[in-house]
Amino acid sequence: GQARLIGYFLAEGWYQSRTHENGRRVGVSWGLHEQERDTLAATIVALMQSELGVSCSILSATDGTKSLRVASEVSSEAVAFFERWVHGDNAHTKTLDRDL
Repeated sequence: GQARLIGYFLAEGWYQSRTHENGRRVGVSWGLHEQERDTLAATIVALMQSELGVSCSILSATDGTKSLRVASEVSSEAVAFFERWVHGDNAHTKTLDRDL
């Protein structure tokens, strides 16, 4: 389960941050297509709860696109878990830790 979460995060995830706190990471999110609501998004929500004990919400875009976001609650545990295995901040710089 945890390996799947790491893979999903590498492919589609990012850290939620608070700009008023110098960009401190406070949670994690994934960007998906609306058609993935009942499949991949639901899987991520279930895995985050079962593997890390972290609740997530599935949020639809409000800009007219067919995108959605899976967002964790504010969770230092989720941030610490992904920081342990995934290095970098975006699609161009994210890499897997060699010890995985």
